[in-house]
Amino acid sequence: MIRLLYIALLGQILVSCINMNDPKSQADYIEQKDRFDKSIVKLFPDRLPNNMLRYGFSAPYNNIPGGLHLTTKYFSEKEYFEAKTKFLKQSKYYTKATDKCLFLVDEYEGMNQEKCKDFYPIPTLAIFERDFYTESKTKQSASEVIFIEFKPGDYIKDNKNHSRLDLPENWTHGYSTGVTTNDHERTIQVWLLVW
Repeated sequence: MIRLLYIALLGQILVSCINMNDPKSQADYIEQKDRFDKSIVKLFPDRLPNNMLRYGFSAPYNNIPGGLHLTTKYFSEKEYFEAKTKFLKQSKYYTKATDKCLFLVDEYEGMNQEKCKDFYPIPTLAIFERDFYTESKTKQSASEVIFIEFKPGDYIKDNKNHSRLDLPENWTHGYSTGVTTNDHERTIQVWLLVW
């Protein structure tokens, strides 16, 4: 009986140490993450975790912001809420995805968005589910948004003009990073937006 217990324990330790992601995806993720200033990608893990659902990257060009996102799924409710609590402790602002003051920096509809006293820059994919076949998007009303950091300033440093003139005067350049959580789905999306 003890022998079976040791074998089961050893098997669990080995599985938890092995990264099950495709090496090409792993290398791609690391390369994309390394394109950004290290000070603004601190939320992102060094390697793709085994519970990864999807990740993506966009390089900044002209007045289109750059970004990085990683979505993970937790099968254990306890682990999910532990991870969410860790992010909440770092939070600078916490709200629902339906908050009308969230400003979609990567949308050209910026001028039509709600003008609020405070500025909360966020990427569209953090609060919307996009259907690429129909080009439609649906707000993830059950999700919550945790802003970890958002600051004005030039964090791209590629000598190109990435200014966004439709943004508040002191926010023509900047970055925003945080997480979007969904308690029902037990997913956590870490995101970065830089312009």
